[in-house]
Amino acid sequence: MNSTPPLPDLPKLLFSFFLLLVTYILYNCFFHPLASVPGPFLAKFSELYRFYHNFIRHGSLYTQFDALKAKYGTVVRIAPNEVIVFDPSYYDTLYSAHTKYYKDPSFYPLTGTGSVFTIISNEAHRKQRAVINSFFSRRAALDQEDLVQEKATKLCDRIQRDSERGVMTDIGMGFRALSVDVATAYCYGLNACYNSLDAEDFGKWYNELITQIAPMMYVLKLVPILKRPLQGMPNWLARRINPLVTGLQMLMIEAHRQVERIVKEIEAGVTPERKTIFHTILNPEAGEGDYKAPPMQQIVEEAWGITGAAVETSGNSLGLIAFRVLNDREVHRRLTEELITAFPDPSARMDFLTLEKLPYLTGVVKEGLRLSYGVIYPLPRVVPKEIGDATFGGHHIPAGCVVSMSNYTMHRDREVFPDPDVFDPERWLDPVEARHRDNFLVTFSRGRRACIGQSLAMLELYVATAQLFRRFDDLEAPFVGLEDFRYEDYFLAIHPADARKFKVRRKGGDCR
Repeated sequence: MNSTPPLPDLPKLLFSFFLLLVTYILYNCFFHPLASVPGPFLAKFSELYRFYHNFIRHGSLYTQFDALKAKYGTVVRIAPNEVIVFDPSYYDTLYSAHTKYYKDPSFYPLTGTGSVFTIISNEAHRKQRAVINSFFSRRAALDQEDLVQEKATKLCDRIQRDSERGVMTDIGMGFRALSVDVATAYCYGLNACYNSLDAEDFGKWYNELITQIAPMMYVLKLVPILKRPLQGMPNWLARRINPLVTGLQMLMIEAHRQVERIVKEIEAGVTPERKTIFHTILNPEAGEGDYKAPPMQQIVEEAWGITGAAVETSGNSLGLIAFRVLNDREVHRRLTEELITAFPDPSARMDFLTLEKLPYLTGVVKEGLRLSYGVIYPLPRVVPKEIGDATFGGHHIPAGCVVSMSNYTMHRDREVFPDPDVFDPERWLDPVEARHRDNFLVTFSRGRRACIGQSLAMLELYVATAQLFRRFDDLEAPFVGLEDFRYEDYFLAIHPADARKFKVRRKGGDCR
């Protein structure tokens, strides 16, 4: 008669687990290839250091960067297999057009599997991005200037109407609505624009979904096996378990609906008023060689990645610019005078090609980009085997290890930007100094992996800022302070949920 082997007793299991844990900690602290790189003790053997600041303390890791640099130097071990570099001279090493460093596969697939943003291989990315590059080129963005002008005018009209009704305008949400409407009209087609600017609450549902979903990234980074079951969870179950999961599913469902609609139109031979990015992606002649249109799921991820990024990037920059200008009389005066001089007729169309040549407005926009950062989270890159081991700040970093840098520290380098917390458009007025500082302004990153929507974002920033301050010279934001513009870093920089809303009102007087 066969007998069942006895189960190991609990004390032995616990002892074995304890022994493995101690061995793991000792290896990472003393024998790992990065053991000699200084950093917080917990970070040497665990993701818990980052998880504590990024999730428990609400995206606050970036607030530790100055202290980490002061205590440990310019190269700090931030996780068992990753270092963060605070020396800006290494930025091009990691992110230039010709770098061989590639995206960290343990991080980027958390947000997708094969979109332009998440794809790991540099060569695969080059081929995939080449398919849609023309759609996001400067020329293509300029072709859509009327769209951006229309949305900016609609926001200003809303401020005027609210003023006449005696109510304040939530311009912080309004800027995000502008960005969402531009992105959805641009990507999905004019008839599929979300029209958030037409809603009384500026369609804040979309913004709220993004801000709810973003913190999940850190949970998935700590426990990546959760990604598939969360995405595949039935909607009824997701609603019971966690609204964050429901929000993610809603965004994906909406993106899937839009892409499916376009696919059906293409199959039916419908000629669109304007081709969308998905007409391009689905065109078998769009790519190199034997290019094949990607599967539906990949296109959906491309869709919601592009539109989702617009909410907190351009929206953040516009909000910060408006707040800073309204709270600095001299900046406000100089910007207004420049706009009036360039466009004496208040009803004249303020075209982008003229606006981008205005030096003070350009300084205002660049300071907005500098202090809104774009992406604060350190962008992780893997040291490739083909170049062998690397050296950063005198520290040996073996192939396969991860190196990252943050826009936050680049934009606050005191040697390049004295008094970095000060919003100072004059920093950019001297052409020689401006060219030098441009090397450190990396809101859109750099190289082939730079933000593909940069040209469209710049168009939004110039046009919306110019329209707002040329049309109104009497706006005020009495119930919001600088503390409301602090960020929670969930890869996208997000304002805290308890921050007061950025609302404006007219002090009185006529529009100019």
